Parts: sequence; structure tokens; C-alpha cells
Amino acid sequence: MKAKKLVRSICGWASLLMILWSALLGGAVYSQSFPAYEYPDPCSGLVINGCFETEDLTGWAAGSILPSRVTDTNPYSGRYSAQLGVSVPCIEQPASSAWIYQSITIPPDMPSPLLSFRYRIVTNDILAWGSFHVKIKDRDNNTLVEILRDGYDPPDNVAICGNDLGWRSYEYDLSPFRGQEVNLWFESRNEWDGALGIWTYVDDVKVFGSEAPRCSELIANGSFEEDGAWVIGDTSCPARYSTDEVHSGGRSMLLGIKPPGVDAYCWSSVRQEIAIPANATSATLSFWYKPFSEDTVWSEWQQFNWSHYGVDQRDLVRSQEGSLSWVFYDWQEALILDDNSLAVLAVPMRANSNSQEWTEVTFNLTPYVGRTINIYFNVFNNGWDNKRTWMYLDDVSVKVCYGVTPTATSTVSPTATSTVSPTPTFTPTATPTPTATPPMPPTPTLTPTPIPVPQNELIINGGFETEEGWVIGSTPCPAHYSTAMAHSGQRSMFLGIAPSKGGNVECYSSVRQEVAIPASVKKATLSFWYYPASSHSLGSDRQEAFILRINSGSHSRTEVMMVNSNDRAWRQKTFDLTRCADQSIVIYFNVFNDGMGDQPTFMYLDDVSIVVEMK
Repeated sequence: MKAKKLVRSICGWASLLMILWSALLGGAVYSQSFPAYEYPDPCSGLVINGCFETEDLTGWAAGSILPSRVTDTNPYSGRYSAQLGVSVPCIEQPASSAWIYQSITIPPDMPSPLLSFRYRIVTNDILAWGSFHVKIKDRDNNTLVEILRDGYDPPDNVAICGNDLGWRSYEYDLSPFRGQEVNLWFESRNEWDGALGIWTYVDDVKVFGSEAPRCSELIANGSFEEDGAWVIGDTSCPARYSTDEVHSGGRSMLLGIKPPGVDAYCWSSVRQEIAIPANATSATLSFWYKPFSEDTVWSEWQQFNWSHYGVDQRDLVRSQEGSLSWVFYDWQEALILDDNSLAVLAVPMRANSNSQEWTEVTFNLTPYVGRTINIYFNVFNNGWDNKRTWMYLDDVSVKVCYGVTPTATSTVSPTATSTVSPTPTFTPTATPTPTATPPMPPTPTLTPTPIPVPQNELIINGGFETEEGWVIGSTPCPAHYSTAMAHSGQRSMFLGIAPSKGGNVECYSSVRQEVAIPASVKKATLSFWYYPASSHSLGSDRQEAFILRINSGSHSRTEVMMVNSNDRAWRQKTFDLTRCADQSIVIYFNVFNDGMGDQPTFMYLDDVSIVVEMK
């Protein structure tokens, strides 16, 4: 009873404060408009104790092997947040999880019910081994849709112990579930035995209705007022927080070499990974930068040869051509990078500027809705003639909106008070995606010959050019070899239901192959290419890949990929299998159709490979 009295007391004060603040600020405190609904919790709407200020899990169900609790260690707002799982040392853990969920009923006439929440992942491992899941489930806890899976997903699959990913936000439109009772499910999970540990903080779980267009901010610490959220490139001239020049607030990010620093050949970068929700209708990147350069400003900058320019996790570049036009001058840039390969997807800004004025850039990210990308900023100095280049960066924002038509365009405009000639508008230019080989720094005078290492291919018929190696699942929609699409060679494997067949039924479409990973392996890497297609966004259709363990007698598995994608382009996925040394595993690919609607889901699969490097 004490807990219930405390809830009522807190809610009463919160209601009074909300009314007072609304009166003082003209009702502008909340972005949501509250129609004639009496929300159970003023802080979190339809969710009871979604802000966790009762100091316990009142309103929530909790379970599984690992504990969940309320803590004052890392709140996003208020005094408390929920912690799923426990802090553990960086050693192997058993497959396990911690979850909490709450049942809510969404009124049938509620306009645009929106689920929003904050989460902070701390992990010792990579995404495939430890991840945070958010799902919408029915009353019996059957999954209706998984709206989020997140974790640390580096391109080299190298884990970092105690890796704090910082507070992140997510929103999801619950309109398809109006009039239903659903469970909001949050889970922090060690995916299988041998995972190194993960725990997650959750805060401000809210469901409110809104008649107005809803927008949210995806960038954390975009004004650089605190340390964290950004990955600073580990280079000889790293970016750093600065109070020298600011567009707003008290700090900005300084990139490059500012006098009296000594000119050098180096990159100076920061980046942040964001996931743009699949149900967003628009996404817009904006930022302010103030560039300085002692180097020659050349008007034909955009005509340079950028062939094979790419970025990897150490912020290096490479070129496979002798014409390194891009290395002739210093530059400042903003790039959109792929979350796995860090390949360049788009160039919102690239300049060789000494305007010395704050300039705003906006860029339309709507084409990347439903994808995870990196927002990357960099200043390159080529180390010639002691001419240095640097810039200040501030007020970085990625705003996503729901229920509105995207109108953002790529523009660059100087501040209204500028007295220097404005920086010209930049047109985003396509940049060739580098090959899967990790980039290496250019060596003008000597190209070292790599020492060959013993490598072996374990997959049989990975290009599907013959009939051997693969076991096709016996289902109503079995996978089959196809010549309609191929990443290389003449054939691929088709999984799912072809639209030309007509109809849509609930079924699995799978292929699998058993592989033994040698005990003496130094490194083992799975890679494959897939071409996904789906027009079914609200159901549970999916394209997926798993590693199944078979020599322990259990049914444990780890997820390599689970998407519902309509990219209709060849995508590559890689996964580190080194921890599977001295084990027999099954490589399993599948497309699931839930039978709902008339638009089936399918994918083509090609060039499956497991390369092992022996000790």
C-alpha cells in the first residue's frame, strides 16, 4: 500500500507542476497534444511508472535468469532508471537475459499513439553476442513485431570491454495496435554461451497520443556540452572538445590541426551511429561548422578524383590508383557511412574552405529510413608546406518525423550576419564503395608485399553453381536454385515466396549447411551476399541468418542477421566465427512469411563463405 500511496502522491504533484508550467510557457512543455484522455501516469501516459520514479518496478513484470531492478546509477531524467542485467567482468558468460514488460491497452480512437523510450547499453561484446531487444507482443507474449535490436556492431567484429554506448532514443508508432492490449517488451540478452556480458539501462518509457506531426532527435550530445556519445578517431591528430569557438552553448568539437600545431599527414574525425526508425516519414541531418585553412582554396575542388576513397574504423584512407588527386589539398567533410563496412554512402559536405564563419548544412536522410548509419565528420591535413586546416563543429542534429511528408533538401547556407562570401551549395556526390578488404593508408614510395597466411574455405558450393553442400528445408515454400539473380557466377539461392507465384502463406523457406571449425584456427569469418525484397512492414516477415550449435546437445543459436528489408540491392554481411573453434555448427538462412497481406517477402543469397586462417 505504501508504494501505491507514493504513486498517487507523485502523480498528483506531477499533474500540478504540468499545469503550472503549461500556464507559464503557453502549453509548450510537451510536444504531444493530449486529447480527451486521462492518462494513468502524467510522466509516461499509458505506461505505469515508465519513468521509474517509484524506486521499484511497480507496473512492470520482470523475469528470466538475470535480474532487473531500478537504480539511481545512470538515470536519463529524474532520479532513477531501470537496469536490465548486471555489470559483469569481461569474461565468458552463459546464454542468459533479463527482461521487463508491461501490458497496455491502446484506445481505439487515440490519434497517433507513440511509444518513446531512452536506453543506454553497456556491453563487453559485439551485437551478435550481446544485444538489447524491444518488441511488441500480444497478451500471450507472442511477438507481433521486433521494433529494435541494438548493440555494439563494429566492422571488424572486435569487442571492447565495458563499452558504454551512451543514452539513445527510439520512437515507434503504435497506430496499427489501436483497440488492442499489447505487451511492451524490453530485454537485454547474452545471445549464447560464451558471450562476454551486456547490461542495459532503460528510462522514460512513454505512450502518448498526438494529433500534431511528431518529431524526435536521434543525435546524442549534438552540442558537445558533455563528453560521450561520439567516437573520436584514434589518429595522430584526434578531434577534441573545445571552448574556443561555439555556435551555441559553451563547447564545440575541434577537428584538424589548429596553429600552433605542427602540420602533419593525418585525419581528425568524430562519428556517431544512429538507427533511423523504419516508420519515420522524414529524417534530416543538420549541423553548423566554422572552417579555417591556410591551404590553397581551389574552385574546382569537386572535380577531384575521389576513386577508392574510403573510411575504416581507424579513419584511414587508401587508393588503388596512382592518381591520388584528393591528397593534393587539405579538406573538411561530412559523410554518411554504412554501419557495417563504414563505406561512404553519401557526402553531405566536402570543402576546402577558409570562410571563418559559422555555416549551416542540412541533408535529407529519408532514403536511409529503416537503416543504421554513421554520421561522420573529418578534417584531412596532407602535411605539405606547413599549411594547416581545421574546423569547429556544433549543434549536430538528426531529426526524424512521423506522419508528415519529408521536405528536407541538401543545402548549405551561411549565417545571416556573415561578412565573408558564403560557402557555395554542395551537391551530394556518389562515392564508390570500397571493397571488403580493410582500407590501408597510402604509401607514396613503397607498397609492402603482404606475408601470405594459410587460409581455407569451409563452405561447399557457396556460389550455388552446383547442387551439392546445402540442405533445403522441406516446407510449403521451399528455397530453390535460381538464375534470375546472381551476385557472381550464374546462379544464387532463392528463399521466400516469389510475387509472380501469387498468394501469400505462412511458411519458412530455408537452406543450411553443417560446418566443422578446426581447433587450431586463428580466425574464422563468415561472409555472404543477400538481395532482400519485402513490402510487408507491419507483420513479422523477415530475412534472417543464424549460427546453430549442434555438438552440445542443446538448441542454442546466435543471430547473424534478422531484417525485414526492401532494399532490392546486393548487401554483404560478415560475422566472426573464431569463438566457434573446435565446434560443429550449422549455417542457417531463412525467409519467413506470416501469410498476412498479398505482398510476400523473399531474398536471393549468394557467395556464402567461411574462410579460416590457421595458426
